[in-house]
Amino acid sequence: KNRINNDRELIRCINKLIAENENRQLGYELAIKSSIYNLIVLLLRSHVEEIISPKAYETRKKSLERFNEVFEFIESHYMEKIDPHILANMLNLSLYRFCHIFKETTGKPLNEYTNYIRLSKAEGLLLNTDMNISEIASATGFNDINYFSRLFCKVKKTSPSRFRKDRNA
Repeated sequence: KNRINNDRELIRCINKLIAENENRQLGYELAIKSSIYNLIVLLLRSHVEEIISPKAYETRKKSLERFNEVFEFIESHYMEKIDPHILANMLNLSLYRFCHIFKETTGKPLNEYTNYIRLSKAEGLLLNTDMNISEIASATGFNDINYFSRLFCKVKKTSPSRFRKDRNA
């Protein structure tokens, strides 16, 4: 829920901030800082869905620590097909429970998280090697170059070859 519509108080605050920057009268830096703080307060009070309690924070922290072995496994085996049953067994959980807790912990389903890791590794290979796109797709666990390219475009908003060209220019 990143989109904010028709919040007059927020618009007024932003306009005040812009006006201070344009006019640059004595003390404008302090006025801008004040407007920024006011903007943050308005956003927190009206547009933040949840600020987690210390108890919820500790629960999430423990969950992340519990899943550390799984994260390390994915990080070191991203180029292989990852069987979710193996990951569930690592934590002595049923597959259903594992998938539920994994998504709750990371904010992503297992396959999306794994693809995120693979795409991150692919970025590094695109920038630091002369491997072709097909070799990079294969080296990062994507068996289908078309799927790799589509997913890369969807996530990075550019093709793998354009990404390489733009970064190495």
